[in-house]
Amino acid sequence: CTGALIASDLVLTAAHCVLERDGTPVDASRILFRAGFSHGTALAEVSVARTIADPDYRNISPAPLQMIERDVALLQLAEPIPSAVISPFTVARSGNGDEVSVVSYAEDRADALSWQQVCKVIGREGTLIGFDCDVTFGSSGAPVLDRSGYRAKIVSIISAGATDDGAPIALGMELPALVDR
Repeated sequence: CTGALIASDLVLTAAHCVLERDGTPVDASRILFRAGFSHGTALAEVSVARTIADPDYRNISPAPLQMIERDVALLQLAEPIPSAVISPFTVARSGNGDEVSVVSYAEDRADALSWQQVCKVIGREGTLIGFDCDVTFGSSGAPVLDRSGYRAKIVSIISAGATDDGAPIALGMELPALVDR
C-alpha cells in the first residue's frame, strides 16, 4: 500500500491496508514507513507504533460503497519525521476543479514512486468520489492531490480501482471529517 505523511508523526493510508480480513489490526511493528522511497533509498524510514482505522470500516471484499467511503486509516509513527527532512501534506476538501494527481507505489512499481500528473474527477455521490486515474494493487492509500494552489493538498485517497469498457476508474472519499474523527 501507499501512504502519505500528514503530520510529523502521522501517515494517511487505506484502512484495508492495516486490517486483516477478520477485522483484527495488522501488527503495527510489521509496518515501516519509508518517506520519499526511491530505488532502495528513503529520505526517512520510521517504524509504526500503532494503526488507527475508521471504527465503522469492515474489510469486506469486494467492498461495498459504504465501506469505500470509510476506508481510511492513520499510522502513528514511533518517532516524528522533522519537517526539515520532509514536509507533511495538508488534508483538505477538494476544490471546484476536476483535475487531480495520484502518486503511488503500485504493483510492479514498488521501488519508485509513480505519478499520474493529471486525472479527472468523474463523479461524486455523497462522500464517495470517482476518478479516471489508472490505479492497481499497491495504489491503495495513495494520495489524490489537488495541485491547483501554491502547494498540493490531499483531497482523497485511493480505496479501489477497476475498469469500465477498458477505461480506468478509481474510487476514494472525502477526507477531512474522517481524518478528524
